[in-house]
Amino acid sequence: AQKGYQVLLGFADDPVFDHVKDGFYLYKDHAYCSIDRLKKQKSKNMFVGALDEEGLIYDEKTYATTRGAKELLDSVDAVFLWGENQFNLVKKISDKKDNKYIVGSPKFDLYKKLKKTIKNSNNKINILVNTRFAYTNGLKGEIELIENLKSLGYINNSEDEKNFKLRIQDDIKIFNEFDFFINKISLNPLFNIVIRPHPAENLNFYKKYEKLSSNIKVDNESPMLKQILESDFIVHDGCTTAIEARALGVPVFGLRPDNLLNPYD
Repeated sequence: AQKGYQVLLGFADDPVFDHVKDGFYLYKDHAYCSIDRLKKQKSKNMFVGALDEEGLIYDEKTYATTRGAKELLDSVDAVFLWGENQFNLVKKISDKKDNKYIVGSPKFDLYKKLKKTIKNSNNKINILVNTRFAYTNGLKGEIELIENLKSLGYINNSEDEKNFKLRIQDDIKIFNEFDFFINKISLNPLFNIVIRPHPAENLNFYKKYEKLSSNIKVDNESPMLKQILESDFIVHDGCTTAIEARALGVPVFGLRPDNLLNPYD
């Protein structure tokens, strides 16, 4: 933008991108579900780049079968990589070398330069509770969820579907653990709690907490970075924001019961 180029930032499905050609298209991943989208951009004489924004949270097998589409890793003009670990992982999927560039992570490289400098002004212990219960408190039903995961490549057979249903049962237990924790800690005036639900969750469930205590606020619209820096510690279960918090030097606590049917990392 500083050099006079026109720059468009937007959601992937924004129709404005259908009318752009002969430019540079930078996308947030190179997953199997993105093949058609990126091929469409290539067909319009776009220089296509892909930088996986959060794919490295997955294990190697899941990454290879969902986030690392060989067709894209071979065909896009530039694959931007966080570092040597991702380079070596991607190399097992795609042996094409002239379109791979190690550039770092725009998010985490920035976090390394930041420090927790915001001081609390309320004389309380500020807790940020990040949730990710789209399977148990989501906007979609189980059938719709399963169909969506099939289209994304996360469910490929009956065994995958069986394991997913076990995971839902586990998530119910974890979800109940969070419910118990928030109810319990809300009784202590020493704590100030901000609950940040996942965008795919139903906010109405969490809104009841605000009626329970004036120390609780539900907020998934404020900048995540600001929320983390204002917190004394983070409570989560398998949430990528926990990695962001640790990169910023904020203490992180995982909350998970030990009686799960299908334990997973």
